[in-house]
Amino acid sequence: MSVQKIETEEQFDQSLQSSNRVVVYFCEEWETNYATLSASVETAAKSFKDVSFYKILAEKFPKIALKYGVTEVPTFLIFQGGQETGRVNGANIAELTVKLHTDSKKVVFSYPYKSDAEGDEFYKGLVNKAPVLLFMKGDPKEPRCGFSRQIVSLLDGINATYSTFDILKDENVRQGLKTFAEWPTYPQLWIKGDLIGGLDIVREMLENGELEAALKG
Repeated sequence: MSVQKIETEEQFDQSLQSSNRVVVYFCEEWETNYATLSASVETAAKSFKDVSFYKILAEKFPKIALKYGVTEVPTFLIFQGGQETGRVNGANIAELTVKLHTDSKKVVFSYPYKSDAEGDEFYKGLVNKAPVLLFMKGDPKEPRCGFSRQIVSLLDGINATYSTFDILKDENVRQGLKTFAEWPTYPQLWIKGDLIGGLDIVREMLENGELEAALKG
């Protein structure tokens, strides 16, 4: 499914009546990174078969922009049943992807993860990209090591909602996160930006009832 361009206010109103979730990409063609970002949005549109994507020129439709509090471009608004359910300010496709996966148990990040920050600030941003984030080898559908397979099984066993990052696809993150976390092995489970630990600690927390409390807390 490709991104459709909004040409009239009536078309905008009709787009929100879709039974699918809807993403409206407020943009301007004079943006420096307009072409690059638009290509990324097209890729996302093809990835999310159950989401309808639209783009709209904010300056051409100031009433719509004002109504929804759009004060900068790019801005992405997410709608369900005509109601706004989320937004992303700025050219952050990774964050948009996470929000679109809110109904999914497992969100797999794109690689390499991009950020303007460096060093510790980069990793602080990375470990806070999702409330519960598992750095593992492979992904939940195809774990690439026994430890990763076991921790996925433990989390799935309690119906946990979590995101994952495949450290095999980004060698810089794979090595740098070890130093940042002062934890030399994978998998690593992080909750709200705090390192919980690896497989043994997660298993112990599950057995004594602490894991579910931490996931909910």
